[in-house]
Amino acid sequence: MLPLTFAITLSYGLLMILLTGMAGAESNPEKIQNIKKLLLVSGIQEQLSYMKNGVMNSYSQMIGSAYPEVPDAFWAEFNALIGDREMALLIELQTAYAANARVISDWAANAPWVDFLASVPETRSNTSLCLKITDPAVTALPHEAQWAFVRQLTALLEDEGVAFDIATHRDAPPGLRIWAGATVETSDLEALTPWLDWAFARAKSAIAEAA
Repeated sequence: MLPLTFAITLSYGLLMILLTGMAGAESNPEKIQNIKKLLLVSGIQEQLSYMKNGVMNSYSQMIGSAYPEVPDAFWAEFNALIGDREMALLIELQTAYAANARVISDWAANAPWVDFLASVPETRSNTSLCLKITDPAVTALPHEAQWAFVRQLTALLEDEGVAFDIATHRDAPPGLRIWAGATVETSDLEALTPWLDWAFARAKSAIAEAA
């Protein structure tokens, strides 16, 4: 069974916009038709297709509590739009990003210098993978020096044209953030991991030379 958080991540924001327009539109058939077209062309009905049965009821109750003005008929028609084709597409998408996340997870489990920022696997994103550097030579550095190390590591990757903008957010602990969504080929992430090890080794050697 696909997790509810997966569909929320993909579609919650867009669905909120559409439902805001739907609320109070019951007396305006033209507006309702326009919103239905948006649901179709945006792909949101594909992204939410796995909710066709039992999960759909839970989701509609959750949304309905925030937008009680949405007509009940909307949910019946929305559910009717979701078919087996949309379900298959969503499963294919979920399978792609799960495979991508597994590449980085397997690599991190064997890389002695890095680990996931979120220590509990259930709390980790499967698309934006945040990693922390655990090597003692780096963690012993002052905070700003750790950031300098990350900048050096990522600069090496950028100079080689391997990866761009993979440092974590400036308010997060110094580390890496790798996009592993379905827009990324699994083979590209497999090719990336040796480069990560290479860049870390090069950046770490600079610490030893400066000592």
